[in-house]
Amino acid sequence: MKLYEIILIINPFLKENKIFKIINLLEKYILHKKGLILYKNFWGLKKFQYDIKKNKNGYYFLIEIKIFPKYIINIKENIKNEENILRYLIIKLNKYAIKYLHNKRNINKY
Repeated sequence: MKLYEIILIINPFLKENKIFKIINLLEKYILHKKGLILYKNFWGLKKFQYDIKKNKNGYYFLIEIKIFPKYIINIKENIKNEENILRYLIIKLNKYAIKYLHNKRNINKY
């Protein structure tokens, strides 16, 4: 299994329950494929530096997962098929990134 970080930007005109429905579908898929959700954080509504699909802002969501690489392609396809996701980014994390993120979160707790 490999570690990945996924950032989603979701349509700002959706109601909160629809936003979390999109997120829950992604989480269910990850868990169905025997993946693990290590960390998730809803950043809320953020303003863009430039318009994305004619929107000036969007809801940001971060999730870190551990999953087999063969399922990442399916995750990308599911995200692309969801019309309310304006942009996404999937990053494969290496051991240095994992250590950095872990230390950063522990520092922010105090």
